[in-house]
Amino acid sequence: MGGITLMSYIWEYYSDNNEYVIDERPSPYFEILNPCENRVRVNTNLRFYEMIQPLLSYQVEEEKVCKNITDTLLHYLARLDFLKGMDERDVILIILKQEIMNCKFGRDVYLSYLCLDKEDQAILLQTLYEYYNSGQRENRFFEGIKRKYSEAALYYDNTAERHLLYLGAVPSEYNKILVCLYQDLFWDIQYELEVVWEKHFGLIGYEQTMLIGSIQIM
Repeated sequence: MGGITLMSYIWEYYSDNNEYVIDERPSPYFEILNPCENRVRVNTNLRFYEMIQPLLSYQVEEEKVCKNITDTLLHYLARLDFLKGMDERDVILIILKQEIMNCKFGRDVYLSYLCLDKEDQAILLQTLYEYYNSGQRENRFFEGIKRKYSEAALYYDNTAERHLLYLGAVPSEYNKILVCLYQDLFWDIQYELEVVWEKHFGLIGYEQTMLIGSIQIM
């Protein structure tokens, strides 16, 4: 197909950066054809003919103005189509992502978010969504961490008045960025938190944590 991607509906792969134009030679089977560089050709005959055609029947002298009107209108239809098939949670997740990308949570959070892969970005957004629904910051911190690190455990050290977070993970640059991001967003800074990576610390009364060579002294 010469590198052209065929897609069924105008909302697919929607982006604010797309330029929407009416396809003068539309396919009878697809609503849009999406070549490279975000220029999207739309077959308005399938679903939008009665809406689009009367608006385009008016005479506009400048071709550039006409293209801008068409692009704006098709952007509106694409976004409306996109949101129509979503529930409240999906819409809020999109808003939260936009706020991160616009540095509403700070530039450090924005830069760290960009470092995450798509799966971890999705987990973070879901955790943010749950936080705003419940307002329980500490619970959201550990639940988000637990989704990524299945061996994670959170303890409170009474003697040192600090929390200990065991992850059972390699202290890679990626993991450090992820944990710091969760701290920035969900951890209450009035409480001290120390992260323990690969080796668990020994806990009296828990034999599995007292294996010599597999623990670290705290």
